Amino acid sequence: MFFEIFKGQIVIQINSGLGNQMFQYAFGKALGTYCNRKVYFDVVSDFANPSYRKLELEPFNVEITKANIFLLMRYKRLNEYHLHLNNYNIFEKFFIRITRKYFNNTIYAFLKMIYRSITIVEKDESLLLSDYRNNKNIYIKGYFQNESFLKTIESELRNSFRLKIDYLSKTNIALQITNSNSVSIHVRRGDYLEHSNYTLLSLDYYYKSVDYISKKIIRPTFFVFSDDMSWVKNNFCEMAQNFVYIDQVFSNNACDDMMLMSFCKHNIIANSTYSWWGAWLNNNQDKIVIAPDGWYNDSACNTRNQEKILANNWVII
Repeated sequence: MFFEIFKGQIVIQINSGLGNQMFQYAFGKALGTYCNRKVYFDVVSDFANPSYRKLELEPFNVEITKANIFLLMRYKRLNEYHLHLNNYNIFEKFFIRITRKYFNNTIYAFLKMIYRSITIVEKDESLLLSDYRNNKNIYIKGYFQNESFLKTIESELRNSFRLKIDYLSKTNIALQITNSNSVSIHVRRGDYLEHSNYTLLSLDYYYKSVDYISKKIIRPTFFVFSDDMSWVKNNFCEMAQNFVYIDQVFSNNACDDMMLMSFCKHNIIANSTYSWWGAWLNNNQDKIVIAPDGWYNDSACNTRNQEKILANNWVII
């Protein structure tokens, strides 16, 4: 394990919620394939409070090669990582404590000089795999919300983002979804009520989306997912449609609602990477996916990024 520090490696930071973690994982896998190099994932630096954010990818059929502390020391001092010592063996615990107390700056400066390691933060204008190809020791931070990355390894990703243990497909809700003209609706409010970057979608968006689907699909059943179900029930009652509100808890895994969305034949997504993945993982060849025209509050940001994240055949309303 210690000798990892003597190899040139690519490290991708995993952070934020599940949807963003999936984009980061997908980018890492695509970059590793493109560069023909092994990619490691930093799964410690952004998860200081596991009750708020934590690594959510492990229920999936993914291969996550985690960057160990010796590799991470090339890019930041050990006291800049949120290392939970219970996750390490006796030798690693001793090494971490001693290094933090006595050699933190010295070891970091030495390794950075020896390996010429660099950190790259994703920029809007730097979204090509080729931008990262020629760096030997590189730590990459970003969200990489660009569907073009996925196309290079699409079949691999569709296999990776399946549950290792299938505990959902035989549930009553999953069977209802499978046996109907099912349409998922995702309503995200929660943190968006105070989040200045993202548009809080209006009821008008959902009215228009439901109306569009109802004209295209015979007897649709709408399966509604939300982090604010009481608000949804109070407001959706004015639409005369067949709604099924999904508020059951199936496990402690964050991916459950996303997987159920992917079982639906069609999808109405929010401006959220969570329902984005639910729609992308939907394998129905004739699916209709409706996405909002306003993804971000900043119009310039919408222009730059929305065309990258939304698939060409999705309907924008």
